[in-house]
Amino acid sequence: MTVEKFKVKSVAIIGSGASGAVAVDVLKKEHAFEKIKVFERREVVGGVWHLDSKYDGIKISSGSNESVNDVPLEIPKVQSGDKFIVPRSQQQRFIYTPAYEDIRTNVPEHFMTFSDIPRWPDPQKPAGEPFTTRRFVEKYINEYFERNRDNLTLRTTLERVDKDYSTANQPFILTLRQETDLKDSSGELYDVWWKESFDALVLA
Repeated sequence: MTVEKFKVKSVAIIGSGASGAVAVDVLKKEHAFEKIKVFERREVVGGVWHLDSKYDGIKISSGSNESVNDVPLEIPKVQSGDKFIVPRSQQQRFIYTPAYEDIRTNVPEHFMTFSDIPRWPDPQKPAGEPFTTRRFVEKYINEYFERNRDNLTLRTTLERVDKDYSTANQPFILTLRQETDLKDSSGELYDVWWKESFDALVLA
């Protein structure tokens, strides 16, 4: 039996929290990929460590799940290589984080930081104190992303993933939606939708 070799040339990473930050950094250091992109639905990096200043106000019924609470958006008929500008849906999405102002880490610094930068950027933390506050974890992730900002696409949500498993080596087809500041004459906002293919997908 002959196993067909397949070289991964492109990778999509979903999410720009701590996992996304280290994933893109490690993959770039391999010098083995032609395309690496990180897609983040928020306007900032930091993942769950980013503090939202406003309450989302979503009402959730007891026992309900995402199929009820976070219904997929209707996807326009986007073809690969095309971009569609579509009026933004008024459907509320789950984009806010669970962070609160005084939350602190509960995992020692040595185990929670990355090996190449094993210290929190907290000038007020006493020497030997292994824990820190939310804002310094967010600052740490932001600073770690600095070297790979060119690979980052913000305000972009992965709305759907398709892959044909009937034949070998088929790519992942991502349907992506990016929020814009474009408005029509009545002030209605627009989003850009497109499809993009990748050999590998990291859900970070």
